Amino acid sequence: MRNHTHFFKKPHVFFALFATLMIWQSAAFSAVSYRFGVTNIETIMTTAAYWNPILAWIEKQTGVSLVLQMGITAEETQARLMRGEYDFFYGYPLLQPQVRDKLNFHVLLKNKSVINTSAIVVQSNSSYFALKDLNNKRLWMPYPSAFIAHSLPMATLLAQGIHVQPQLVANQESVISAFKLGQIQAVSVNMRIFEKLMKDHVQSYRVLWRSPPLLSLPIGAQESVPLGVVERVQAAFVAMIDDPEGKLILQTINQRMGLKLAGWEIASDKEYQFAIDSYHYLLENKINHDK
Repeated sequence: MRNHTHFFKKPHVFFALFATLMIWQSAAFSAVSYRFGVTNIETIMTTAAYWNPILAWIEKQTGVSLVLQMGITAEETQARLMRGEYDFFYGYPLLQPQVRDKLNFHVLLKNKSVINTSAIVVQSNSSYFALKDLNNKRLWMPYPSAFIAHSLPMATLLAQGIHVQPQLVANQESVISAFKLGQIQAVSVNMRIFEKLMKDHVQSYRVLWRSPPLLSLPIGAQESVPLGVVERVQAAFVAMIDDPEGKLILQTINQRMGLKLAGWEIASDKEYQFAIDSYHYLLENKINHDK
């Protein structure tokens, strides 16, 4: 049998193997990442344009890789969330009882300036003038995981004894695009996004109902994420607005996408109790949020 021992005694071979091993170990270490799920408010491309620059900056500051993930539809994103496939999550669905009980998600952050309102809107020439006019009528809205544009309006209608026929659409952009084209009569929306996409069509709609101002969508993490990782990510989000590079990233996103991001601040479940209660109310009244 041929003896290969002398092969490893050659200095250049040893260092080449050592360098290869170090590169492999470095790659294995850097491959450790955490899945950052995002609720389907907008299309995947729009969401990626919003979040990828932010997550890249977070990784640069913390060494924690947050990989943007979401389903093609809100239904798929919800199913992944329920299976525990996201380590961090942006959106109200992390406050659902099923998610909190099973995965122990907790709120970490909220945006400083983004205020949302829920609304039910109809075409300006619609025959609907009050919420009661929608009884037994079609109402287009995103899937149940969309708290602002689905769960809260449904809870409001239910509390008033109004039963609509929900027509579920993949995301907010799809709902609003169809409304803008006059293809549908009544929609349930996040008013901030609706007004942004309808800015040239102000006279073409009427608002039947609008909620009080709501907190921005929360960022949360499930209990399985190491505390040290959670704390580093939380601190980086808070610090972003005060960092020159981080602030520039947010300003660029605002300019390109018509947003008003002003950074994040620490938040807790307690501040979002109204959403937790709304989800519980719908479940108690047999509104299925898993479909």
